[in-house]
This record gives sequence, structure tokens and C-alpha cells, in this order.
Amino acid sequence: MNKQILIKNLKSKIFWTAIGAFVLYLLHSAGVGVVDAQYNEIINAVLQLLVLMGILNAPQLDTEVK
Repeated sequence: MNKQILIKNLKSKIFWTAIGAFVLYLLHSAGVGVVDAQYNEIINAVLQLLVLMGILNAPQLDTEVK
């Protein structure tokens, strides 16, 4: 794999979302007792952490809202 492509993927929010979903899928497939309520708590905690770190935020629009 090209190093530039790897670096681009590591900076992608979509890439990390897919990795997170895959990890949760592996846990579920392995029989780890994670129920739907716990999935929601895990996802909410991760999203709050991403917002806190400034990684996930609302995009700035070039046009003014009227």
C-alpha cells in the first residue's frame, strides 16, 4: 500500500468509523456480552470524545445563514 494513501486513510473519519464498527462486530461475533444498550453507550462515549478533541465538528459553511 502506498504510504500517502495510508496516511490519507488514517486521517479519514469514515475510515475510523468503519474500524470502530468492525471492532464492535468482532466483539459480537466472539460472544462478548455486549448488548444493544451498551453499544449505544459506547458509541455515545466515543462520539463525545471525538467532539471534545475537536476531531468531529460541524462543518463551517462559506455562505451566511439568513
